[in-house]
Amino acid sequence: MRNNLLVAVLLLATGFVSHGQSISDLEWLIGSWVSTQGTTVTTERWNQLNDSTLAGNSETLKDGKKIFEERLSIEVRNGKVQYVAVLPFKTGVFQLSESNAQEAVFVDPQNDFPSALHYSRQENVLRIVLSGDMDGQPAEEVLELVRQ
Repeated sequence: MRNNLLVAVLLLATGFVSHGQSISDLEWLIGSWVSTQGTTVTTERWNQLNDSTLAGNSETLKDGKKIFEERLSIEVRNGKVQYVAVLPFKTGVFQLSESNAQEAVFVDPQNDFPSALHYSRQENVLRIVLSGDMDGQPAEEVLELVRQ
């Protein structure tokens, strides 16, 4: 009992909560977000399909040609919030491990890269940190997108 109370106090102190019932706290993702670096443009778009699903897509263009695309969703499956990324060659499913009003962390320890997705929003900037292992080494990729 004391351990459960201690965990609850620590979660409240950090501002993160375990989230397994609803996606309503993730509605801050809704909208269009874009990052431009030279001739490379990355766009991520999210909209709400219903009370249990956010649908999204991400694409990257270089010199006007599409070089990357994925379909995304955040949905409640079996009582758990999951982030699903569908790529042409693979589908990744990540579990929501923690969230608050402006951050969400999704994990799949079995996936090499990324094994964690950390989304955070500060006003009109969406920051996405992808982390995991690449070739046996810790790796991280950071994207910063601005609301369109």
